[in-house]
Amino acid sequence: MTVDAASRSVIRTRLAIFVAAALLVAIRITLPANAFWISDAGNKNLVAENFAASGYRHVSIGYPAADIDPGFRWFPAAGGHFRRLGAHYFSIVPWVFPLLAAPLGTSWIPLAAGIGILMMIPALLRAAGSDADPAWVVFVTAFATPLAFYSLDFWEHTLATLLATGAVVLLLRRKPLLAGLAAGASIVIRDQGY
Repeated sequence: MTVDAASRSVIRTRLAIFVAAALLVAIRITLPANAFWISDAGNKNLVAENFAASGYRHVSIGYPAADIDPGFRWFPAAGGHFRRLGAHYFSIVPWVFPLLAAPLGTSWIPLAAGIGILMMIPALLRAAGSDADPAWVVFVTAFATPLAFYSLDFWEHTLATLLATGAVVLLLRRKPLLAGLAAGASIVIRDQGY
């Protein structure tokens, strides 16, 4: 590839990342706030909101009707998503991701992580010695895999995948300690990463 062709390829790839990111952001902005595809994401949002509302002191789920229902008889604990411990209810979801998201707003971390994955594609292709067109790989990854879907809901999938992808890039660049830290962090965010 000539220098001019390489320069055009870099420009096309950056443009592809920008367009894909802009489309994802535009979609995210049009989605209603605090509406989730599945109850798991809503549950994680409750953990984040309650953690922020407590001044970042505890992870129990607040119950606005506790004064008139001290026995928690009407607490919406259906589906096994919450467990009562003493006088408090706690979510069964792992709490690390919601606690990280609480100060930043719940919808933006998955989106930023998804865009971060797209930004790593050229490095992955170079490290793997692939001759695939990075601009096309960006679009295929963004819109022909679950990446867009997971980037637009409050799930930890894209953050865990970003860390795992970063671990692969770091390992291919012969930085095993940093790769191990990124892989470990990925597992802390989503335990299926092991």
